[in-house]
Amino acid sequence: METLDDLAQAIARGKAPSAVVLDAGGEGSAVSAPAARAALSNLARRVPVVVVASRVEPEPPLEGVAALLYRPVRVGEIVACVQQLLKGQAA
Repeated sequence: METLDDLAQAIARGKAPSAVVLDAGGEGSAVSAPAARAALSNLARRVPVVVVASRVEPEPPLEGVAALLYRPVRVGEIVACVQQLLKGQAA
């Protein structure tokens, strides 16, 4: 899944992800829309959500986020974060 629409369609088909990594792209991003923020906060209650954000263009905090990483961030750091969150779910 690459977009919030892809995520919404998958959930509508009954396919919930194990975790979501979200790139909060600053002002004007899909995460800025109130409806998207509400839906993501609701999802974050059931699925770990990792947000990759900018220190320069901060987004308001997203409720229920499992982890917040700031750019620049390496893919390996994101993977390690998601793996740690999924291990915590299995426990």
